[in-house]
Amino acid sequence: MTGYMIPNKEHPMNNEPVALAGTLQGALTAFIALALVFGWVTWSDEQIAAILAAYTALVAVVTTVVRSKVSPV
Repeated sequence: MTGYMIPNKEHPMNNEPVALAGTLQGALTAFIALALVFGWVTWSDEQIAAILAAYTALVAVVTTVVRSKVSPV
């Protein structure tokens, strides 16, 4: 039995770097937002600023890598 979750050699999965990057960024943003809203973490304002700065840097790196993987049509 093969399907979307089990890749096989006859029908290789098409990895879309833009979709994967968007999914990763969305999940990370949602996790940070939920952690702050529900009080799962007790960060100071400086720590929140540092996390957001690190996240911004991550987005910049992921965007650069993804753009290098996509070829213009």
